[in-house]
Order: sequence, then C-alpha cells, then structure tokens
Amino acid sequence: MTSHLRRLEAIADRLRDDERALALLALGSVGRDRDRLDEHSDLDFFVVATDPEALLSDLGWLGDVQWSHRDTPDGCKALVDGLFHEFAVFTPDRFPGVLFEPGVFVWMREGFDTSRMTPSVPYPRDPAWLRREILSNLYVGLHRWLRGERLAAMRMVQVDALDNLLRLQGTDDPFNPSRRAEKWGLSLALLAPGYDRTPGAAAAILEAIAAPTSDVMESAVRDLLNRCQV
Repeated sequence: MTSHLRRLEAIADRLRDDERALALLALGSVGRDRDRLDEHSDLDFFVVATDPEALLSDLGWLGDVQWSHRDTPDGCKALVDGLFHEFAVFTPDRFPGVLFEPGVFVWMREGFDTSRMTPSVPYPRDPAWLRREILSNLYVGLHRWLRGERLAAMRMVQVDALDNLLRLQGTDDPFNPSRRAEKWGLSLALLAPGYDRTPGAAAAILEAIAAPTSDVMESAVRDLLNRCQV
C-alpha cells in the first residue's frame, strides 16, 4: 500500500470516531484511477458529513496539518505528512448536484445511503461550438496582443484557446483538459511557446482548426495575425 492510500485509511479511521462524519469518497488517482497514482499525485477526496463547517474549521481529523488553505466555502487544501490534500466536505443533501467523476468509498457509516451520490461531469460541447469558441479566443487574444497586453493575450490564446483545442482533439479529464495532454500527440511546444510568442501560438491553433473554406471569423483572425507580422 502506498503512502497515499495509507493516508486515506488513517483519515477514515479518524472520521469513523467522529459522529458528524458519514462517508469518505476517494477521487482521481486515489479513487478509481489508481493506475495513475505516483509520488506526484495529490490526495483528492470528498467527506460527507452532517456538519461540514465544523470539519472545515477544525482539521484535527486530518492529523498533523503542516499547512492549510480554505479555498472555497466547501473545500480546502492542506499539506499533511508531506502529501498535498485537496478535498471538500458536503452534507448528503448536496447530492446530486456536485460535479465529480466516479470515485471509491474508502469508508461509510453503516446505513449511509449512497444512491444520491451520482457522479456528474461537465456537459461535453459539440465540435462546432468548440471551434467557434476557439476562434473567439484567438480574436480577443490577438487584439490584446496588439494593444500591448501581452500577459492577457498569452492567457487568452495559450490557455483558453488551447484548452478548448484539447477538448476538441480529445481529453480524458472533463474538468481540466491540460491533464495528460502530452499523450494526444499535439505539438504543444508550438501551441504554448510562451509570453513573447502568442501570435505564433495563435497561428498554430488556427491551423489546427482551419476549415476548408474560411468563415468570417477565421478570416478576421488571419487579418489580425498579419497585423502581428507572424
């Protein structure tokens, strides 16, 4: 058993002794995708409880917390035993309605009803929608480049447009398309070349989605690329 899985068992043992806790659901590489688990993995999980605020306000159930950050009303990040934990605590009535991929119950209180905890992921966009969204990302990003907003341009083109391209080409993570993007065979060094090379990135992304016959927005993006002197 890896240190990550031992940590999950330790958390389950502590929650078992807390009457407010109802279940511990492991997600991602400590859940159903344990074939991806390695030394760089986070510890991602949900806790179901009758009083989430109490568990989020006092993290003693995690053990010896070295660092923590309450990043959302329901969620927290923490460093414990040298492992990065990212988790959320919900009441049972929040399900269904919480977006998450299928996980593995590490522990649940006797009689806990799991039927409401149906996994739900973002609805996939159709290719035509994604292509239009990419064109709009490129158009806005290149205008920001020409205005001199180099950082904003980089984010619009090399993050937003590229994420949508990854969604278009295929991704195994509906929440973060950049995860494991290297295995899809795209020329990522051309698509994300850095702060000073946004026009080149835009040209590469446009080439990846170019239609046999340019539409109005594609032509507008090409005009902007010419102005950027790519």
